[in-house]
Formats: sequence, structure tokens, C-alpha cells
Amino acid sequence: MTPIHRIQICFVLAGLLFRGQPAVAEQATDQKPEPNDAVKVPEVNYAEIWAMDADGRNARKVAHVPDYPIINSPEISPDGTRVAVDGWKTGENNADAVILIVNIKTGDVETHGKGCMPTWAPNGKSIALCKYGAERGVYIRSLDSDTEVRIDPQGWGIQWSPDGLKLAYTKRGQFIIYTSANDSWDIIEPKAWNYNFIYWNPTWSPDSSKLCFKARDRLGRDEFAVLHIEGDEPEVQSRISGKGFNPDIAWHPDGKRIVIPQGAIAGQFGRIIEFNPDDVPGDGSAAGVAVNGQPNDRHNSGMSWSRDGKTLFFISQK
Repeated sequence: MTPIHRIQICFVLAGLLFRGQPAVAEQATDQKPEPNDAVKVPEVNYAEIWAMDADGRNARKVAHVPDYPIINSPEISPDGTRVAVDGWKTGENNADAVILIVNIKTGDVETHGKGCMPTWAPNGKSIALCKYGAERGVYIRSLDSDTEVRIDPQGWGIQWSPDGLKLAYTKRGQFIIYTSANDSWDIIEPKAWNYNFIYWNPTWSPDSSKLCFKARDRLGRDEFAVLHIEGDEPEVQSRISGKGFNPDIAWHPDGKRIVIPQGAIAGQFGRIIEFNPDDVPGDGSAAGVAVNGQPNDRHNSGMSWSRDGKTLFFISQK
């Protein structure tokens, strides 16, 4: 069996630096498809962090970062008090991305070094992240000490599972699962696996048994799909077309709402779209619906649900 015919799932030691501790769709100018430090970030209007109630009410601005007009990939902390984003200053290239953590009550901003696409450990003490350029790869960083360990120099798009036991990232078109167990095995590629490129910013299901991701199939078509990682016979389910969408995904804690960012097209604003992963035919014919209550006069993108499912946080800009 060749690597083309399998998805490799590797379980290696995750707690190297952290033993003893308690257990935005990307904007239309998104620069994350390839870790290439030559890409310049264009000028944009200030991106802001917004929130709205899960029922579509009370859309409001909660914070922005004055020194960083470009922010992406918001992730709300497990306790709901802070939002982690990646940020750039105008004219920087993507290797300059830094991790910013914003207190949504006070507006205070902490800078935590180079990196992008932050994802929280459930204890709120650490984050996983990616880096461009010479330090390319996926990392775990302690927020208390800003010490970090690089997990894989060839990994990309790392995401921490809700149960805190696993991290998922991609490497050469495969999903890698990283845990604290010193174990490894292969998951045989399901018959339905027909992708030659996996985009960044996948997301875990609330029960940590599945991954929703955007991928490009061998015919060049983009779609959102769900990978079931557990069991002897892993399964991939095609869900809806990914054409015109950016690859940032948020899965509601009830398991029935996945939100994805539709890019701006034909002079229209970028919109947040949702679908129920259990209620689509899976042949690309289904279309999601716009999330109720999002501001209609702004571009809305990268999203994150609060752990209690009551609030959707997202990036919004004029």
C-alpha cells in the first residue's frame, strides 16, 4: 500500500513542554493556502471582532486591534473571555503574522509572538498554531511562559479537539492526529476519498470524533466534507460544495450547525453561511443558508462558537 492510498494518523507525545499544567472566513485577501513568506498582505479597512447570539439577535462589535488592521481566524477561549486571532500590519507579508489575544471585556491586547491560526487547549493555558517562513510548521505554545515546541515542520492547519486529547493537522494531503499517547497507526483511505489538496482551518466535531474540512478533489472541484476518524473503517462524507467559500469552519456544540464563510462576489458582501451536516444529500447539490442576524452592510468571515453554544464570534469589516 502506497501513501497515496491511506490517511496517516500518528499518535505521538504531546505534553513535552507542558507536563504538570492543569489539564476570521478568512478575508477575501486571505494569505494562508501555502506557507509562502513572499506574499504581501494588501491594505484593507480595519477588521473588527463581532459577536451575535446563536438565535441571530444582538449583533455587536466587541473589539478591534488598533495596531493590526488585518486580523483573521478568531478563536474564543474556553472560558469565553478572550479571543485569539492572527494579525498583520499594513504592508507586512504573511511570515510576519503574530498571535494576538484580545480581552473582550476590557479590550486589552496581548501579543504572543509569531504565528497564525491559533486554537485553544481546553484548559486555556496553551494554544496550537502554525508558522510561515523559516520556522514553518505546527507548534504548541504555553501562554504563561511563551515557550513552545514544534510538533512537525511540515504540518499545517493544526486544530485542538474539544476533549483536549487530540490535535489534527495536515501534511502532504493527509490528516495527522497527534495525542499524548505514544502510539501510531494508519487509517486506510476510504473508498470515497478523492482529494488531492486539503485546505487550512478544518474543525473538530463537538464530540471529537470527526473533522469537517474543505478540500479539492481530483477533478478540481472544492467541497466541504466530514471525516470520521474513529473505528476500523473510517468514512468520508461529502457534504456541500465549497465553490466561492473560504476555508474557515466552526461547528456548533449541538452538532447540528456548521458555519462557513462565503467570499465576496459580484459586488456583494461576504456572508456567513450555515448547514446541518446530517441533513444534506452529500452530492454537492445542497446549498447552505445565510446565518440570521449578521450585519448586512459589512463583510463577515472567520467564525468561532463559544463553548456553551450561545454566541457566535466572527470577523467583520467594511
